[in-house]
Amino acid sequence: MQEWKRIPLLLCLATAVCCSTQEKLRKLKGENATAEISLPREENLTILKYEEDTSTDTLTVTDLNGKKVVLMRAIQDEESGEMVATERIQAAVVTARFRNIAERGGKVDLEFDILIPKGMLDDSWQIRFRPTLYIMGDTLDLDEVIITGSKYRETQMRGYQQYNRFLSSIITDPDKLLYTNLLKIFIQRNIPLLAKMEKDSSFVADSSFMGFYGVTYDEVKKYYTKVLLKRINNNKIKNRQKKYERYVKSPIQVSNIRIDSVIRTHQDMTYRYIQTIKAKPKLRKAEMILSGAIFTGGKQIYDMPATKPLTFYISTLSSFTMPMTRYVKKIIERRAESNTAAYISFKPGDSKISDTLMDNTRELERIKKCLTDILNNTDFDLDSLVVTASCSPEGNYEKNAALAQERANAIKGYCSKIVDAYLEKKKKEEEGAIVLNLGIQEGDMPSEGTVRPGEIELKAHYVPEEWDRLRMLIEKDTVISAKDKLLECYDIKNLDLRENAMRKYADYTYLRNTLYPLLRTVRFDFYLHRKGMIKDTIHTTEIDTVYHSGLEALHQRDYQKAIACLRPYSDFNTALALAAMDYNASALEIMEKMEQSAHRDYMLAILYSRQGNEKKAVSHYMFSVGQDPSMVHRGNLDPEISRLIDKYRINNNF
Repeated sequence: MQEWKRIPLLLCLATAVCCSTQEKLRKLKGENATAEISLPREENLTILKYEEDTSTDTLTVTDLNGKKVVLMRAIQDEESGEMVATERIQAAVVTARFRNIAERGGKVDLEFDILIPKGMLDDSWQIRFRPTLYIMGDTLDLDEVIITGSKYRETQMRGYQQYNRFLSSIITDPDKLLYTNLLKIFIQRNIPLLAKMEKDSSFVADSSFMGFYGVTYDEVKKYYTKVLLKRINNNKIKNRQKKYERYVKSPIQVSNIRIDSVIRTHQDMTYRYIQTIKAKPKLRKAEMILSGAIFTGGKQIYDMPATKPLTFYISTLSSFTMPMTRYVKKIIERRAESNTAAYISFKPGDSKISDTLMDNTRELERIKKCLTDILNNTDFDLDSLVVTASCSPEGNYEKNAALAQERANAIKGYCSKIVDAYLEKKKKEEEGAIVLNLGIQEGDMPSEGTVRPGEIELKAHYVPEEWDRLRMLIEKDTVISAKDKLLECYDIKNLDLRENAMRKYADYTYLRNTLYPLLRTVRFDFYLHRKGMIKDTIHTTEIDTVYHSGLEALHQRDYQKAIACLRPYSDFNTALALAAMDYNASALEIMEKMEQSAHRDYMLAILYSRQGNEKKAVSHYMFSVGQDPSMVHRGNLDPEISRLIDKYRINNNF
């Protein structure tokens, strides 16, 4: 009898709760209610005492004309409209829809509060807030903020529990889908060899293993399978996603959310949201809008209207960048040199060039390309080319000298064909062209003995045996064991006897096979002159590309790169880059040495404000405005200055 009385009571309570929730929802829809976003409340401001005769609510500074100005920390009287000094400003809810914020270090912190009225909170609801940022024509969806009622979360967890119970009912052990005992008895009686091998842990049953009657193991296993159970199990595996959607109607989100807070209160709530964005060039404004929806049981029951936008006006120190072009002095030489080396292989005792030996094809192509590129260079003309061939110490010195000379002449002849082909082509291109006298004076012509325009001199030099290079290779080598003994051979002046002395050591084979080929090289020395230039040197100025890169980095708000480029110059832009990265002491040291200007004094005001020296900060801000009244507007953009403007009502003096 007692149980019958309790049921109506429970039904009444459930109905009352349901009605209360429905009534709350009807009210929200009727009022078209939404949460609000607002700027964070300002903290109480404090004041520092600077002079013995200054009270705690005033600040005495001197303007550009030497006149003392007393600034009050004050509020406006509601009745009279007059400014009245006050010791303390109580915190108040900020109702403004915009704020000036500063980009520092290439980043901007957008900070706002999400205000959630208690009428929007319910244990059985989940509220999903979607902040959207509008910036430079782009839309950026920020991470959601989710407020989940305790009963809603309990429902979510029950869904996961039901789904996990379903998953645990899926059979993962294939043996459980067999009549195992019957299968073992059959195998023991009919496939004894398989039964015996099954006891070996390394054995894997072959599905084609046959017994006495020609029946395979696979067929036996299929016969003893619990067919119905297997079909049911396969259906469960197939329907896992459907079961998940049935049980977990509202999945718990783990990505792209800022917070998922489970609440058990019906009081007003406030969530502080901070979004850091990278400051792009020309970024001046960003707008934030909040939308959202209420869910119950995984279904949306209310769509909140979007809030009015919060606007953030973004100031950047890079806007103070002083456009400046710096120049560097540069000495331009008329003559220039270039060189390269190639490893051209020859048959023993031969000087004929063969493109089939070793890497000759690749090396000859590389020489041809290098020479062609120099001949076609738009800045320089080739005056002469010196080809130097060298041999290894192996063999008679006199024969090596003759052989090296012959090889040098052979390479010279190869290069001569390339040069002649270039000059012939150039001659054809210039045929019929009118040559003008450009006013070159007789004294400006090259001196006697130099190569005339259009001529290219080719020379062949040779080194019979590269003993100096061999010494260097031996000293650096880590394989040779008798290094000291080999180097002692250098005391022998006769080069043939020296080479014979080296043959006595076991390392000689290594020398001949590994180091000697490195000595058989051909060196190419190119001697050039700058086109159209007569004098040996010209002193000129060029734009300082390093400084230009620093200014570009400032505009792009890449302050680390800007500091790296600008630090050696120690000027206003250098200090600007340092201040942007909050290196205030270094910036202040440079800025204090600058000549007085509106921008210089404004930057000093920012730097002193950061250091807590409000008196100097206010003084320099007033100096800045005195030189350029438009700095009043700028002062409202930077928090270091706007804080002081509000605190001391500075702009009332202008």
